[in-house]
Amino acid sequence: MDWTNYFFLNELSNRLDIDKANQRMKRMRRRMLDKTSRDHQQDARIEAIEQENDQLKLILIDLIQTLMHSGAITEEHTQSIIERVASATREVHEETEEDRLADLQQALGEDKDDA
Repeated sequence: MDWTNYFFLNELSNRLDIDKANQRMKRMRRRMLDKTSRDHQQDARIEAIEQENDQLKLILIDLIQTLMHSGAITEEHTQSIIERVASATREVHEETEEDRLADLQQALGEDKDDA
């Protein structure tokens, strides 16, 4: 093999390697963009669910307060409901169960005092 053929084959081989590397990089970029897009969509969905959850908690507090003020449920029953809600949300938040119970009781207590 003469020098020019060797140079030509070496150059061709290098170009093929570069093309393969470019194709791999394009695939990786596409995967990263897809993943980023999915991450943003999931973040938006999580935020919407968290907001809905917060709204539902406020509705629950209002409902409990209304039932307490009308005498439809006792304070013991109210405490039971609060404990079940706190138990159901235990894994979602980093706060302790006592903090959640205190927050719910405080919210119920403030409106109870206002009545």
